[in-house]
Amino acid sequence: MSSEFIYATIPACRLTEERVAKLQQLADEIPFPEGTSDEEIADWREIAKTTIDELVELVNGPLTEYSEFRTDEMDYTLLITGGMSWGESPTNCCEQFTQLDNFPTIISQMLEWAKADFAASV
Repeated sequence: MSSEFIYATIPACRLTEERVAKLQQLADEIPFPEGTSDEEIADWREIAKTTIDELVELVNGPLTEYSEFRTDEMDYTLLITGGMSWGESPTNCCEQFTQLDNFPTIISQMLEWAKADFAASV
């Protein structure tokens, strides 16, 4: 089996209790196409909530499996994680960051906060 380099990013925003509650609310409001079964909707919303909880634990926990990244053209900072992969995610954070890509409303909210946090820091 060959290896490949995998990375993932998310907007770097402070995850306060209020913000986490807002993300959980957004998870409950994720829109789905008409005809999606109630069971499938419930499953995806639960995945979103679990991903948020795991992300908060990883980002606020003792391990640092990520770094901050920003270029001069950006008005926000990203958290970036990754590494070499032999068929599995290279880090726990990479798995969670990638999972968030399935929930654009959550990522959009995090980006809005990341821009506000960055503006307040300069």
